[in-house]
Amino acid sequence: SSTDFSSSTEISESSIRVRQNYYVQVAITCGNGYSVKKVTGPGGGEVSESGGFYTFQVTDADVSIGIEVNEPTKYSVSWTVPEHISNIKVKTSSDGGTTWSADITTSPASVAANDLVVVMVTPETNYEVESVTAGSNDVRFSSENGGYQFTMGSEGVTLSVTPIVTYEVSWTKPTGVTTIVMKTSSSTDFSSSTEISESSIR
Repeated sequence: SSTDFSSSTEISESSIRVRQNYYVQVAITCGNGYSVKKVTGPGGGEVSESGGFYTFQVTDADVSIGIEVNEPTKYSVSWTVPEHISNIKVKTSSDGGTTWSADITTSPASVAANDLVVVMVTPETNYEVESVTAGSNDVRFSSENGGYQFTMGSEGVTLSVTPIVTYEVSWTKPTGVTTIVMKTSSSTDFSSSTEISESSIR
């Protein structure tokens, strides 16, 4: 019945019942990049913000709270499909990877700052992806999300995908040989390479 909410309990339901002449204090938290534009209360009148809260009094009628938000500013993620790459598509997430957008197959994509971006690249047969960059930054592969993942900044970026050709190295284990194990490396230092025991590799 007053504007002192120090002893009040927070309520997160989508509707409540409030006694006549009681006050309601509303706190609104927006997601990534969004902001509150306008809040309306009794009679559709605008409710002003003070100290991070919107406060109004319930007098003689039901109240429907209206909330308008400002959309986040979005930036361009653009790409060109290079030779030996079949396709490039991206997906985005504004909630840390809990939910994802549909795959975006046409450049450019519009992405808000701090959204996650996953770049999915399909190389042609006998090719692999050597590297992916977003602007001047290398992008690492995320096995969890099935692509090359980065966090969008506050300016547009151009993706660059570099393919590399692969060749088959195969072998047959002759009689008397029990094990053949190989490693691959871009140099003669194999200390960080993984052992491979298949009968052919690329």
